[in-house]
Amino acid sequence: MNRAEAFSFFDAVASEASKELKRFAKDLQITQKADKTLVTACDIHLSKHIATLAQEWNIPLLSEEDEEGYTLITKPLFAVLDPIDGTLAYIEHAKHPERKLGPEFDYTLLLTIVEKSKPRFGLCYNFVTGERMKLDSRSKIHSIIENVKRLYKSKIAFYYENRTDDSLSRRLLADTKIKGRYQAMSLGQRLLLMQLNPHESAAVSHFAQRSGLWDVGPALVAASWSGAKLFDGKGNPLTANKVFIDGGIVAYKGSYFEGIEKKLLGKL
Repeated sequence: MNRAEAFSFFDAVASEASKELKRFAKDLQITQKADKTLVTACDIHLSKHIATLAQEWNIPLLSEEDEEGYTLITKPLFAVLDPIDGTLAYIEHAKHPERKLGPEFDYTLLLTIVEKSKPRFGLCYNFVTGERMKLDSRSKIHSIIENVKRLYKSKIAFYYENRTDDSLSRRLLADTKIKGRYQAMSLGQRLLLMQLNPHESAAVSHFAQRSGLWDVGPALVAASWSGAKLFDGKGNPLTANKVFIDGGIVAYKGSYFEGIEKKLLGKL
């Protein structure tokens, strides 16, 4: 698949997802999955709707909300989807549509096209701000970021979620040299802002719940040229070869956090 086709597919998905999301604005149905994470009727509907759209584009779709599709991980080309990354933020918006919630309540759609086990193209669509990050693994120049809203410029930054209570996150939050501290419930968004914003050094620590390829796909695309390093909770580099990620996620760029996976990960 070439870049023009991939980005056209991304635009179609973002537009359709935005329309369908509005249909569920007053229909908030919440259930709990086996891993105790929450899923809404909108998550499931978007997953099915985008799967139908992907079929029209002849793209096999692996979705977080469709376990039967997990076998696609062995295919030479497939897309991987998280229809709503930051479900708790979506729920807050749905419950309180009259409130103006802060950036920590952004929620996003994450979509990655994987070719021959390599993350090739990625999309992060912010439902709240309308920002679209369309990423090409071969070059930052060929990537397109539209309607930029979450631009942070601290020299040293840490992106985190307020549910996180592991020793690594506590240590980083207590570090007085880290002036930029940014909350966001969307893990995929955090992993991208850490890379794309003009920080000299930045890090993400995530141990709140089980994660999967759908959470990190776009970030792996950007890491091809951003210089960022992404690891699972055991200190192994992240790849697109596995559906689930072991024990959490740590990511960083820049010299300040160099070796964080070796120095701190073993002390969680």
